[in-house]
This record gives sequence, structure tokens and C-alpha cells, in this order.
Amino acid sequence: MISVLPVTGANLTSVANALDKAGAKWEFTTEARKISSCDKLIIPGVGNAKTCMRKLTSLGLDQTIRSLQQPVLGICIGMQILFDSSEEFPEGPCLGIIPGKVEKMLPESGFPVPHMGWNQLKIEKDSLLLRQSDSGQWVYFVHSFAGERGPWTTAGCTYNGDIPAAVEFGNFIGLQFHPEKSGCTGINILKRFVEL
Repeated sequence: MISVLPVTGANLTSVANALDKAGAKWEFTTEARKISSCDKLIIPGVGNAKTCMRKLTSLGLDQTIRSLQQPVLGICIGMQILFDSSEEFPEGPCLGIIPGKVEKMLPESGFPVPHMGWNQLKIEKDSLLLRQSDSGQWVYFVHSFAGERGPWTTAGCTYNGDIPAAVEFGNFIGLQFHPEKSGCTGINILKRFVEL
């Protein structure tokens, strides 16, 4: 069973529909007991790091998530809160799983913020979810903050520079893009997560 954390509500229906298409058995839950014993966890997110972290902390789930050994997938904000800190949550900390920070993207001519729309993946190394064959595939982004690059970066995209599109640190995986809104490419990536 895959547990899905409903800490933000904007994209939960899309995530649910995509998981159904990927053939997953899943449930929404905020119960620490279920999350600790689930096969996998997904932290979806549309919103901001401060709201997400305060919700997790108020439920006592920040410590639960840090202790997990099973695969964990963070999407968008769910990815960003895996880092040590975020400029969107200066009073922090975030989950502190990835030893880096998340910074606000700066708009420039031709590159408005938020970065919103379709962009191509550039696979940097094989990972639990991504393959070299995914390079050049189009996926959907909506974000104003971006994680720091490091050895945890498995894929990027070009938008006024190289932005980390996917990260991996042990059993924790983060996708800055929204697989649930990325058509067949996104469903195939979610299928790989289901099959881990």
C-alpha cells in the first residue's frame, strides 16, 4: 500500500487519478502508524514550504518521515522540503534529508517566475525512477523556488540556467516537476515508483 500525505490540497485529485492509471494501491493518510508501515510514501505538494512543514510538524510527521526506510517520493513542494532549508521557510528547518538549500528563482527577460509549463528533462545519471531514455521527454513544472544542485541531482532542465528537476538521496526521491500532470511520461515514472 502506498500512503499519500494530503498536506496540501491543490493537486490531490490529479495525483489520485495518476496513481490509479499507474495501477497503484494507495490511500490518503496522515496517521503516523500507517505511514511508518506503508510500502511507499508520496508527499505531493502545491503551495509553499512553510505551510507544508508547519502541517507536518503539527501532526508529528516530520520525525516519522525522517525515519522511513521505504521509498519516499516528494513532488514539487514535497521535493523541496527534503532539503535542509528553504528561503520560503526562513524560520525552518525543513526535513533535512538532503544537505542543501532551496532558493527563490530570480526572474529575467524571457524567464518569468514562476517557472510554469512544459520543459525537457536532461537525465544526468540513472536513478530509481529515471532512465537515460527519459532525456528529452517533456514534463510539467510550476514552481518559484529551486533546490541546490549536488551529487543528489539525477536530472535537470534548462530555464535561465540548469535547474534540478529530480533528486535522489538514499530511499528519498524528489521530482520538481509534476508527474501527475505530465501525460504518459509522468505515468510511466509513477509506474516505476509503484514497482520499486
